[in-house]
Amino acid sequence: MAEEIYNLKYSGEETDEILESAKNVKEANLTTLNDISGFVCIDKNGNAIGMMSKEQVAQVVGGLLDYYKFDSSTYNDDLNLLTGNKYIRLGDDCTNLPSYESSLGSIVCCIEWDLNAGFQVYYGCNTGKMHFRGKFNSAWKQWVEVS
Repeated sequence: MAEEIYNLKYSGEETDEILESAKNVKEANLTTLNDISGFVCIDKNGNAIGMMSKEQVAQVVGGLLDYYKFDSSTYNDDLNLLTGNKYIRLGDDCTNLPSYESSLGSIVCCIEWDLNAGFQVYYGCNTGKMHFRGKFNSAWKQWVEVS
């Protein structure tokens, strides 16, 4: 029987270091977000392409959140008529809510591509349930509970 030869990519010491690092990552216990110093950036092919600090990530996320403004007023009308890109607190007199929900104090996030298409996400403060619906060809579809 012929002896098989396998050439190792790493020396025994390098292999031990790799395994020790993997063990440390596996056993790491991050107790707070303050322990995180950065995030690995992955391209569409799954390759690591760089690092971002948590400050850089916060700036990117903050820029996304800034696009959808919180409207500090209270909305008291038909949710079918709510337009624009915003999230807003609901008053007592809203209509076209998800079934069995109360509008007072609940929140709706409204995203609109144009007058014909968009979606709304509803959070009911009394039930703690979330609902979603889309608008296609200017017509709102039924609310669906997100489970």
